[in-house]
Amino acid sequence: MSSPFSLRDTLAGGIGVTTGFVLGLFTRTVFRRFRPQLTSQYSSDSEEDIGWEPAGSVGEAHKLVLCVRTDLKMSKGKIAAQVGHATIGAYKRAETRNPTALRIWEHNAQPKIALQVSSRHQAEALDREARRRGLVTYMVHDAGRTQIAAGSLTVLAVGPGPDSLVNQVTGSLRLL
Repeated sequence: MSSPFSLRDTLAGGIGVTTGFVLGLFTRTVFRRFRPQLTSQYSSDSEEDIGWEPAGSVGEAHKLVLCVRTDLKMSKGKIAAQVGHATIGAYKRAETRNPTALRIWEHNAQPKIALQVSSRHQAEALDREARRRGLVTYMVHDAGRTQIAAGSLTVLAVGPGPDSLVNQVTGSLRLL
């Protein structure tokens, strides 16, 4: 029984794999200098410059905390959708406002912690405190198509940012 692959097919495949490997090494080497450098400078999430410099260092672990309102009595599926919106929103906001923290978080398994908040007022107070400390925040307001009234604040995302700094804002909250 003969092989379904000819010598020409085998050589072409080997050349393709080798070319891909060499191009991958070349690309990684050439574009390495264009990667953002990890520094301890973080940008503020607020519109004005508040002159904040982080307490955490580049070597410190980073996380994203998702503060979910429990007073709305959302179903598990609704919570999952709202947390997804908050994660994507915080990611997109961090791309422009704090790319260094975002890259550190990305390279360290993107930890996400879901915590409970009991009211809109508590979530808004946490948002103010996080922004005062220079952390990225993102609030999700529901569209009102299913269980929740339109415009309701459902989830507050805090971070990604240094664990110690995020803990200063959310450390007293309970796990969801």
